[in-house]
Amino acid sequence: MTNRSKIYLKFLLFLWLAAIVFRLGFMAWQWPEISNHPWSVIGKAFFIGMRFDGRIAALISLPMAFALFTPFLWRFFAKLRPFVLVFYAIIFLLLFFGYFVDFSHYAYLQIRANYAALSLAADVNEAIGMVWQSYPVIKLLLLILILLAIMIIISMRILRKWDASKSPLRTRIISGVACFFIFALLCYGQYTITLFPLRWSEAYFSGYNEITALGINPFQNLWDTTPMNNPAKDNTAEARAAYPTAAAFLGVDNPDATAEKLRYDRFSAATAADSKPNVVIIVIESMSSSKSTLMFPELDTTPFLKELADSSLYFPNYYASARTTARSMFSIVSGVPDVNTSFETSSRDPNVMDQHVVWNEFDGYEKLYMLGGSANWANIRGVMTNNVLGIRLYEEGYWKSPVMDVWGVSDMDLLQEANQILEQETEPFVALIQLASFHRPFTVPDGLEGFDYSIREDYADYGFAPEEYLSMKFCDYAIRKYFEAAKQAGYYENTIFVVTGDHGISEKSPKAGENYQNIRLHEFQVPLIISYPKAFSEPQLRPESGGHVDLFPTVASIAGIEYQNTTLGRNLLDERFGADRYTFIRRQGRPPMMVNGTFSFSQEYDGKGQLYIRPAKDVPEWYPTDQFPEVLAELEKLVDDIEQTAIYMLYHNSKADADALD
Repeated sequence: MTNRSKIYLKFLLFLWLAAIVFRLGFMAWQWPEISNHPWSVIGKAFFIGMRFDGRIAALISLPMAFALFTPFLWRFFAKLRPFVLVFYAIIFLLLFFGYFVDFSHYAYLQIRANYAALSLAADVNEAIGMVWQSYPVIKLLLLILILLAIMIIISMRILRKWDASKSPLRTRIISGVACFFIFALLCYGQYTITLFPLRWSEAYFSGYNEITALGINPFQNLWDTTPMNNPAKDNTAEARAAYPTAAAFLGVDNPDATAEKLRYDRFSAATAADSKPNVVIIVIESMSSSKSTLMFPELDTTPFLKELADSSLYFPNYYASARTTARSMFSIVSGVPDVNTSFETSSRDPNVMDQHVVWNEFDGYEKLYMLGGSANWANIRGVMTNNVLGIRLYEEGYWKSPVMDVWGVSDMDLLQEANQILEQETEPFVALIQLASFHRPFTVPDGLEGFDYSIREDYADYGFAPEEYLSMKFCDYAIRKYFEAAKQAGYYENTIFVVTGDHGISEKSPKAGENYQNIRLHEFQVPLIISYPKAFSEPQLRPESGGHVDLFPTVASIAGIEYQNTTLGRNLLDERFGADRYTFIRRQGRPPMMVNGTFSFSQEYDGKGQLYIRPAKDVPEWYPTDQFPEVLAELEKLVDDIEQTAIYMLYHNSKADADALD
């Protein structure tokens, strides 16, 4: 190995070890809380944190690599060395200051330093005064200077080993490639083969703040919490003004608009029979109602789902609370519509990664999340592992079946292997299985026994491409085969099965009607089928309008679970709200929408809104808004107030907040 490669790798290792020392210091400082957890959990968090430290060390080492490996610079490195040392002395000073801010921030708020901490320095004089009066600044500055001196001395010793002699070309190439590989590996952060790099969501695997903090690097966290768009605005005043509407909309038990923290809690008593029913939730990728046999009986895309709906609770007026899979999954799990405007999706926003969710109210249940690919996709891992306590996650690398495409194993294989896992469960469980085959590239396996590979000639009239049409049929086939297998398993009779879609699809279906397409309901309308073999055997067509935020409260009520609900979700079977209840839909780049079985409304274009009388699939007649002045006034206020409530909930629905209301 060349001399410069040795110097670079020693310096890189030195930076990495320095960061690990700070991590050890944090762990020692917080040991009374951290030690309450198993060693396996502590070790996992520390290892994740070490990988973040390695990434930061690699990035900091870049200027050194540039000075050592650039052909026209390395020859003069002896002369450049003092300037390099001064440069890194400044970097080290900034790093120490960053760690000082991070530790202080955690001592004050029990949160590692993040983007929001920068707002504390908006008033410089006030911030300096607070720091001076709160911390032993002189002692800390002396400590920083001592640490800085140590870092500089060690750096000088590493750089003294440099010499200008040339190595053989082959040695230089091999050494350079090795250095680049190590640098790239540390930046990627994954030391096993996986499609996604190390992401902040991996540190959120436990649901416990002190363990999450152990796995975070403060500098990575500062980057991760920086808004992609505008920073989130505190909308407490707007939410307080909207509170009477929201409290009535949700049926809040003890409304109090004067409380410092607005309360939305509702408590449901236990009604379960002798045995706790299991729950299996299947979320189908892009399962738009307008693509299904449920909306168009002449279609043969989802014949099994039609059969299932005919012996189950079926909600035709059901909608994704937000568009895109990441937003939809967040809405399902959290019970809050993903109204995040600071980040692309809430799953990518560490600031909202602590939610009080109804899923946690399934006390004594095993909790499982299964998908064919990686849970690092859109940081969905953090949504699951930090919010659903004790959840077991099954993803790529676990499945025995072969990978079919970029989304991992096929829906067929995923469901069959999921059934094998559930069949072995000895405790009641709630399992969420996320499918992905009905997504580009729409891969369909060859040689499926009994599968109809034919395609209707008029597929385009329903908005399909040929491969898409076949993929939808395959998804339905996979679910049929799963139910056939589940019936042979011991858990079937005592299980509540829920089938829905994450969201609709952008391509229009001409058969769905002109106005239906104009307001783009096909992007949000998805089926909701709830099958409970032990309790439901006859078709129950439910007219209530609902959304993803309602899924867990509804299932918990059917299961007879005692639960505390602090979300925007409602039990769809709660007769207090009536069949004409409205559902809130958050739309990207357009005003939100309120819908029920009769009206669809959004504040668009001229600001006066649109009202439609909207049968499910017939061409709806558009009624001018002035024909319904009372409904228009109600919906204008309702959509504004519920949107403000959803924004407030996103940032004020933590587990600790909910526990304080018990």
